[in-house]
Amino acid sequence: MSSTVIRLLTVFLPLITILLVSSPLNAQVTILPGTDLPEIEIQQQNQSTPNQPAQQQPTELTTTNLTNGLDTNSVSLNLATAHYIPLTVDPGNQVKLFVDYNVSNSEVINKPINAIMEIYATNETLIRTSSFPSPITANQTGTIQLATTFIDDALKNVTAVVTVTDPSKESPLSEPLRVPLTLGQVID
Repeated sequence: MSSTVIRLLTVFLPLITILLVSSPLNAQVTILPGTDLPEIEIQQQNQSTPNQPAQQQPTELTTTNLTNGLDTNSVSLNLATAHYIPLTVDPGNQVKLFVDYNVSNSEVINKPINAIMEIYATNETLIRTSSFPSPITANQTGTIQLATTFIDDALKNVTAVVTVTDPSKESPLSEPLRVPLTLGQVID
């Protein structure tokens, strides 16, 4: 297991234990980019007083990585076409992917979704993230297009990673689709 996964487990397992054995809690977990560990805020909800009983609310964990009842198997992705080529009119090199999706969870159909494309350099450094400016409506099947342009001619090899997400772009609804590309490459 990677050290990041081990660190996350050491944080989340005690938190989950607290949630299971304590009275109702409201927990907000935020993982900030560039930090090693998430920021956790736990607040006790609705303490009872002698004159007023506590409201009954289920214990829940609110996190930017979870969507109620949906998981990363709700949508499957397959690469239709991709390219990383120099533009002919404007300066720069364009990464463009057409990705076919298939919704396996009926709760997602006719609901808003989004998609994120992350571009990584060969040293696995994230160099660009792009997504739809606003959500789209999910069909049973469909094709999404994501594209970005780089002016840096030194980027000869990149890896595009596409994930379908909830509308807020916080919870993944698909497993990531990884597409390694070399400048000049077209995949049909």
